[in-house]
Amino acid sequence: MNEPSQQPKRKWPWFLLAGVIIFLVSNAFWVYREVQRVKWMKSQRDTNAVLFTLPPGSRPAVSNAVSTNGR
Repeated sequence: MNEPSQQPKRKWPWFLLAGVIIFLVSNAFWVYREVQRVKWMKSQRDTNAVLFTLPPGSRPAVSNAVSTNGR
């Protein structure tokens, strides 16, 4: 009787598939972290803009720092 010839099982497509999946997952995670970082930077910028923008009446008087002895 003739047995059907079995092709040898190839392992390299599985390594390639695993590499592609790892690349896609790590790339998605990296993009997610970058989006979070940009959102955080924007919120920090907005917070600093609110904190460091004083109304004109509450700003300290500008004095000449060179003449501190009253001359």
